[in-house]
Amino acid sequence: MFCSQCTSSMVPVVGFPRFCARNCCNVRTMLCAATDIVPRKFKVSSGLAGQCFRVARTAERWKAVDSDPYPVLVRRSDIWEVKAIPVAKFPREVEAMTILAHVDGETERKVRYISVHSAYEAVVKDRQVELSALRHALAHPVTSLSRPSVRQALFAQFGDVRIDLTLHRHKAVYYRNIVAMLVAIDNALYETFCERWGELV
Repeated sequence: MFCSQCTSSMVPVVGFPRFCARNCCNVRTMLCAATDIVPRKFKVSSGLAGQCFRVARTAERWKAVDSDPYPVLVRRSDIWEVKAIPVAKFPREVEAMTILAHVDGETERKVRYISVHSAYEAVVKDRQVELSALRHALAHPVTSLSRPSVRQALFAQFGDVRIDLTLHRHKAVYYRNIVAMLVAIDNALYETFCERWGELV
């Protein structure tokens, strides 16, 4: 059997059967159902198409999200390795992964963005104001958006401080921001796990 994404042979991985263990662009292997969160028509414009993530949930993570240690797949040297993350040593990382495990395409759009942003806040140190500005706009009434940096970021992205997710242009920005956060989360988790590889089980 061959991978539909990179045509490499499918290599069995413990906890993730029939999965390509090579350097593959299979976006289904993120910590959340990324292909479900972003509709097909926005996959290219959002930057999701062709995105290679390096931290993924194992198969059992799709049903159970609370365990210690927390099992994940980490791709090093183009090979996926199953690792268990001790919660006591990696509280922020596990919190972010647990939040993402609850997000899917059925999650209401505002809640979906706020949830992904919560995971983003947990592990990403240098956060982009554009990504956080949209979170503020979705969580608060327009009249309370008084911070100049937030208003400026919203105007730059949407041409207004009011977000209307029924508009195609606004939805395109929304999904682009979600993918940007998912990529940043993946990078942050990967860097932390590689730096502290010896602490993983």
